[in-house]
Amino acid sequence: MTRMNTLRNVAIQIDFADSAPLYFQDPVTIIETDNPEEVDTCMRKIQSAVDNGFYAAGYVAYEAAEGLRPEYPVAPGVETPLIWFGIFKSPAAPPEEQGKCPFHLSNWKLSTTERDYEKNIERIRRAISRGETYQVNYTARLNAQFLGYARSLYEQLKASQKGGTVRICIRDGTRFFLSPRNFFFSGRETVCL
Repeated sequence: MTRMNTLRNVAIQIDFADSAPLYFQDPVTIIETDNPEEVDTCMRKIQSAVDNGFYAAGYVAYEAAEGLRPEYPVAPGVETPLIWFGIFKSPAAPPEEQGKCPFHLSNWKLSTTERDYEKNIERIRRAISRGETYQVNYTARLNAQFLGYARSLYEQLKASQKGGTVRICIRDGTRFFLSPRNFFFSGRETVCL
C-alpha cells in the first residue's frame, strides 16, 4: 500500500563534494511503499510534488527495480521501504554543531554465508561467459551493532568518502547512503543523482 504520512521527526542532510550541504526537516508528507506494484505511482506523486514547487528528498532502493521493470529480478527480504521520500516546503537551516560525541560500532558481519557468496559469484561468472550480461555490481549487506550518536558515525564515514553522501534520520532509525562516486551534484535549483 502506498503510504502518504505526515511526520515531524525526520531530518535529511545531503552533502555534496562541490558545494554546501542541504538540510531538510519536518516534511509536509512522506511518500513510501514496500509494494513493487506501487513504485511507479509513488514516483509520479513525488514528481507531482516537485512540479508544484515542493522539494523531495529520500531514496529509492535497488529492489524497487522490480516495480519499474518486472523482468529485473531482485533479492527477496528487503527490510526497508522500496521508496521513501519526504516532501518539503523548502530546505531548512543547518543544525547546530554538536561536536564529537562518542559511539561504538562492533565488527561488521556479512549477511551472506561464504557458501552463498561463492555460489552467487559463480552464477555471475557463468552469466557473463554466456553473454547474458557484461557487468554485474554485486552487493551484500553488512551488519554491525551500533551504540551512541549516529551523526558522529555519519561524520566519520563522510570524511572517508570522496563523493556525495546522504544522511536520513527517520522515526525508526538512521540510514546512511555513502559512495566513493559523486552521485549528488547541485544545479541552480535542482539536485541530481
